[in-house]
Amino acid sequence: MKRVFILVISLLFLSSCSNIGRDLTSLEPARESVNAMGTITDFIVYGSYADEGVQKGKEILLDLEQKMSLNRENSEVNQINLEAGKKPVSVSKDTFEVIKRGVYFSKLTAGQFDITIAPITELWNIGQDNQRIPNDKELKKACSLVNYKNIKLDEKKRMVFLEKEGMKIDLGGMAKGYAADKILKTFREMGIENALVSVGGNIKVIGKNPQENRPWKVGLRHPRKARGSYFATLDLKDGQTVVSSGDYERYFIKNKIRYHHIFDAKTGKPSRSGIIGVSIICDNSMDADALSTSVFLLGNKEGKGLIDKIEGVEAVIITDDLEVQMTQGAKSKVKLLEDHL
Repeated sequence: MKRVFILVISLLFLSSCSNIGRDLTSLEPARESVNAMGTITDFIVYGSYADEGVQKGKEILLDLEQKMSLNRENSEVNQINLEAGKKPVSVSKDTFEVIKRGVYFSKLTAGQFDITIAPITELWNIGQDNQRIPNDKELKKACSLVNYKNIKLDEKKRMVFLEKEGMKIDLGGMAKGYAADKILKTFREMGIENALVSVGGNIKVIGKNPQENRPWKVGLRHPRKARGSYFATLDLKDGQTVVSSGDYERYFIKNKIRYHHIFDAKTGKPSRSGIIGVSIICDNSMDADALSTSVFLLGNKEGKGLIDKIEGVEAVIITDDLEVQMTQGAKSKVKLLEDHL
């Protein structure tokens, strides 16, 4: 499920430091931005292995893009979709893990979050030159192809089969989070102690911000103001991630109606749950990726109820009347700015 963020998280920590002469105590990070997986990934990495870390991170992104992107003709996900209703497809450990977790969250939300949403997203093409409002007949046909229960997994052989021809998986709602998790895990294994990675707004950190000798601070972007406007700030501690979903970036307006990219699988239309944005704070970026979309689709009451049942996960929700709702644990982590909304 392709997701872009209403509470798009922007770094408050910005620098233009040189990458020359870094060592273990250097306060000069390696910084680089990479275009991969259909989005921009920003690296801020400290220490003597910073440059090697950035390079390894880029390799991970490109590898996962080749495996999971719908924009790569020969990706494993496209091969699964091509063989829908015909035969199972063998996939890598990475792709299988993301699909398996996607099925888990699809079950957890009773199909509100559904990784087989692609037939609907492809109809609308929101954010593309050919975006449009499909007719009811088209929507009905697309909705008939969306059902995670028709995904069959063979864990022993790592094979994936879509039972119905025309079905399609879209891992956009989880793959970026998985990438962030994998990159930061690799950094730790390399001995990197302080880093921040933002994969299309999926932010995950290790250590702290050495230049300020404090936790990494990020801003939560205002849902209805220009880029660079924030309604709150958040300190991320070692290993934490924050991911957002909402109606903010990929949308178009027609006849004063906002058509965004997060779709209700039952109607085939943009969700009208009463929420315009969600931020999830936890330790697993892939899970946060799925949960941010799930809460958006479920609505405020049901969404908060879901988060309250999951240990170590907190949520910040903005309703369509611009009220900020938080789970109990988020209240101590998130600082609302004056005149925040």
